[in-house]
Amino acid sequence: MRKSAFEKNKFDMLKAKALAYDVDPAGDYMRLGNSPAEEAFQLLKCGIEMLMIMSSSYFPTLDRKTQRKGPRWLQSGVLFHGENGMMILARAAPALMARADGRLEVDQPPGITAADHLKLFDQVQSFYPLNKAHGDSMARMEAEFKVMEKKEPRAEVIEGEEQANEYSQALLRDENPDDDPELVERQREYATDYFIDLALHYAVARALDKNDNKILKNKWARLPLLKEPLASQHRARLREAWREGIKPYLAYVRLGAQ
Repeated sequence: MRKSAFEKNKFDMLKAKALAYDVDPAGDYMRLGNSPAEEAFQLLKCGIEMLMIMSSSYFPTLDRKTQRKGPRWLQSGVLFHGENGMMILARAAPALMARADGRLEVDQPPGITAADHLKLFDQVQSFYPLNKAHGDSMARMEAEFKVMEKKEPRAEVIEGEEQANEYSQALLRDENPDDDPELVERQREYATDYFIDLALHYAVARALDKNDNKILKNKWARLPLLKEPLASQHRARLREAWREGIKPYLAYVRLGAQ
């Protein structure tokens, strides 16, 4: 898709969201001094840009043919279904940055804290609330961070549907994995990659045409189901896609740090 065509599709998709709060859909809100409604709208714009950048950087499949075709399918479906992916990623960016508290391998703007990211998350949520299905998706993205908080593996791990990583294995043995700082750090990294894995999967899957989703039914790559070395390769590609995709969001956050 040519850049001009993508920009037109993006404008058409965002127009209704802007007009709902008397925001100019053609306005440039990559600036300081936005009203709350303008700030929420700018985060939606970051979300749709993330969707296109991340999926073109790494479509979430290990099948080489699908990696080539997938971005084209997404580009053709984004005008009709892209809102779903946009809404997820507009929240995923501030939510993960808040969780990671600047520990991600990205250019964290100086002076920005987890509270600043959470404020942006709340801003977009207050103007464009998620429906229940999307809200449940956000909760699932944070599942491995919650393992650390609750000291309990995910239900899929307990029931044997998905393999346990080192941290969850320790919990299943009734050990305290927090006694090992290196294991805690590995779990934090895994929780981050698990979040990105689900965020990209949900955003792309929900922005595709239903028929394309059917074709991809058995070709999605999901981190908890992959064994080494594919898991490590998948995680590296996810991180790289996230680094590229989050740039529009960080550019906006950086304005507030000036």
